[in-house]
Amino acid sequence: MSISFEKIIKRPRSKMNFVVQGGDIINIGSKLNIVKISGGVNSPGNYQYIRGEKLDDYINMAGGFTEEASKWSTYVIYPNGQSKKVNVLNYSLKIEDGSLIKVGLKDETEPFSFTTYVTNLTSIYADFTQAVLMMKLLLDS
Repeated sequence: MSISFEKIIKRPRSKMNFVVQGGDIINIGSKLNIVKISGGVNSPGNYQYIRGEKLDDYINMAGGFTEEASKWSTYVIYPNGQSKKVNVLNYSLKIEDGSLIKVGLKDETEPFSFTTYVTNLTSIYADFTQAVLMMKLLLDS
């Protein structure tokens, strides 16, 4: 279980707080001073954590995206276990010490299929229409 002692100390009555029982073990990890970058970048590996650097700064440190990279299949996994998927609105995500940046590859992502989309939409519409007609028949009788 990864938790933020900083948040608990600031707000002891928060829902993040927990009860410690006899026999529980608390391990407090040290600062790694490292950010790991894997996947579709030119130089994946471990990079020095620099306070204030954002996601795009670390991607640049790793030589930028490869041609096979899927920029929108990028995730930041924080040391507390939470993760955030990168999108247009949060491309400059804050990076914390010990974070892992995973850049997906195009062949790992499923391409958008207009035919599948229309087929599914048509099926939903047909089911909905059938349900409305059944309700009308029941109400008219």
